[in-house]
Amino acid sequence: MRGVVCGAVLLGAMLSLPGSAAVLETDIFNGHTYYLLTANTWTASQAEAVSLGANLVRINTAAENAWIVERFGNRSGFHIGFTDADVEGVFQWINGEPVTYTNWNPGEPNNFGNEDYAEMDGASGIWNDIPDSAVRLALAETSAPEPSSGVLLALGLTGAAVLRKRLA
Repeated sequence: MRGVVCGAVLLGAMLSLPGSAAVLETDIFNGHTYYLLTANTWTASQAEAVSLGANLVRINTAAENAWIVERFGNRSGFHIGFTDADVEGVFQWINGEPVTYTNWNPGEPNNFGNEDYAEMDGASGIWNDIPDSAVRLALAETSAPEPSSGVLLALGLTGAAVLRKRLA
C-alpha cells in the first residue's frame, strides 16, 4: 500500500491535500495511515495534521517505532504528537490516548529552554524534547480501515447474494 492516498499514487512528488498541509510521503501500517508533512513548527504541524483529519503521530509500541524508522527514517528528525505543554513534565499524546510506550534519549526530556514538544530522530528512533520554535518535518497519523477488509466484506456480501439467487 506504500504511496497510495485516496486512490492516487505518489511517485516521489509532493501531494497537496485539502487544507494547508503538503504531504511528502504516505504509507499504511497496522490499520493506520501515516503522512510525512513538510517542515514547520510543532504547533503548525499539528494544525496541518488536523486539516488532514489526523494528528501528529502517536507511537504505542517498540514495533511501531521501529517501523517508522525503517519507513521514514532517512531524515534528520520529525515532530511526533507528544507534548507536555498542558502540564510541565507530564508528556501526553495530542489525541489523549494513554501513554504505553516511550523511547526518550537518555537524559531526556530535560526541558532545556522550555521544551514542550517531542521529536523523533529519524536515524535512531530516539526521542528528544524541543521548543515550538524548532522547525522539523512532521509525521501525522490517522486511523484508516484496512482496505482489504472493505474489499473482503463487499466480496462476501456479493457472494452471499449470488448463492441466495442460486438456491432460490
